[in-house]
Amino acid sequence: MTQTDSNDSPHLPTLLADRDEYQARLAVILPPAVTGTTDSANPGAGALAFTMMYVGAIGDVNPIRPSTAYWMGESLATHREDSVRAGYYSAALRSEKAVLKFCQSMGFERGETWYAQHTREPLRDQTLRSWSDHGVLRVDESVKTTSPRPRYTLDPEFAKLLDPALVGEELSEAIKAWQDKAFDPVALSRVDEVRRKAKGEVGVSVHLPDGTERQLSTGESSWILKGVIEKFCPRVMLEPRVLFISQSEEKARPEDIAFLKKIKMPLDAAKLLPDCLIVDLAEERGHFWFVEAVATDGPITESRKKEFVEWASKGGLSAEKCRFLTAFEGRGYGPAKVALPKLASHSYSWYLDEPDMVLTWDGLPDGPGPASG
Repeated sequence: MTQTDSNDSPHLPTLLADRDEYQARLAVILPPAVTGTTDSANPGAGALAFTMMYVGAIGDVNPIRPSTAYWMGESLATHREDSVRAGYYSAALRSEKAVLKFCQSMGFERGETWYAQHTREPLRDQTLRSWSDHGVLRVDESVKTTSPRPRYTLDPEFAKLLDPALVGEELSEAIKAWQDKAFDPVALSRVDEVRRKAKGEVGVSVHLPDGTERQLSTGESSWILKGVIEKFCPRVMLEPRVLFISQSEEKARPEDIAFLKKIKMPLDAAKLLPDCLIVDLAEERGHFWFVEAVATDGPITESRKKEFVEWASKGGLSAEKCRFLTAFEGRGYGPAKVALPKLASHSYSWYLDEPDMVLTWDGLPDGPGPASG
């Protein structure tokens, strides 16, 4: 990578108004629903993007180390002359003391820094890692992570998306083109989900296993539930049938309540209900799946599981025929992380952004089985 001298620097890129604008643009390019983490577009990421554009860390030119962002200050950021920006880059390659001395020589204070001491680890371990995983960065792999030498620059195609002149429909098209080219299959699947959600302003339409269609209310939990019915069920169940769906606007439809009563499993709508109940009608299965779609809170805990089993037993259904699934948007999201230690034993968790996988929380066998050859 190339480090330019402050007296021989290329013209530096035009900047957005402030770090908040960088964060706002990052949130569109790298939404948490795609990256699986808020660290790709949080305030720290906005400050990092500002700093990298400020010093022209693009395409293997003027690589930075994390301290380049740590030492940026509120007052310094308002000085946009190329000479100041190049001078800051040169000073930041040496030390924080050199940065303070440089600012003093230019006749202004650096100002308050943007990163508190305790926020520095997430920048290196989470934001930069997420950016690297999603095609944002070029990383000089010849420089070890523990080295004080700079190793990070923005990919030139990504840096173009931070151009203030790029706005409106032109910006949207540019972002879409970059995402389609830069993201791997998993991220592209997430992008497709985000784009589909953006179109579903009125509600979420779900195709049930019997070929009918049902309209769900607008909201993240509806998208998760749609994923369970359309993606999870066909992979796990031989002959699925959705017995009922419960949402805040409509606890249970009259026809669903009537059917459950018909099969001797009357539903008390006044009690806490699962978001969905699905049965696998295949003769060799006969499993009843209790499903919770968690956008914020409400996983299947031990107490919830006990309630469901007690209700099922009243209708003559044994606990062995009950299955319990808590579904989330993604493993990297806060609700999933918070819920993990609460999940009931002998239950499953499934994630909308990784539809081909399922996590099982189950006990180990009493002893090792026969050795496999």
